[in-house]
Amino acid sequence: MVVMGKLTPAQVDEYFEKHLPYRTGILLAHYRMTRKPWTGDVSTLNACFVASLVTGRLFLNVLGVGKEGGQLCPFRSRGDDVNAKDLGGKFIDLATLPQPDKVLFTGFLKMADKAAAHFTIPMTHDWSKTHEVILRIQYHLKVNLYDHTDRRFNDAMP
Repeated sequence: MVVMGKLTPAQVDEYFEKHLPYRTGILLAHYRMTRKPWTGDVSTLNACFVASLVTGRLFLNVLGVGKEGGQLCPFRSRGDDVNAKDLGGKFIDLATLPQPDKVLFTGFLKMADKAAAHFTIPMTHDWSKTHEVILRIQYHLKVNLYDHTDRRFNDAMP
């Protein structure tokens, strides 16, 4: 069995066939659920919102984007973390990332950390930008991972 970095070719294929689509569905669930007025259980809607925050943070980390001291920085992955390069893709280049995306990603990572992943003292977060950020993350997944590896990205967006 040939090993490419941390993953074998079969493991890379498994990520593209199973894990990435599964997580992309979670990333987009709240966005899709709110394209028309929601009539279901509000707890389900809220759970999907929080799941989209955590999954968005995961994908930004996979794409090499982290946050330190309130600023974007390259994500420091641990030895067992799988990232875009492990899958044959490339990281987001923070030096060429447009300023509006930097602002969106910074606020989103702060919100995902403080409002979703941890209980913290009360602070305000701009919830209204969440879907915009999620769609930007989806774009970077397509360009930096799927397009870069010549794989079809089926986002199933309505």
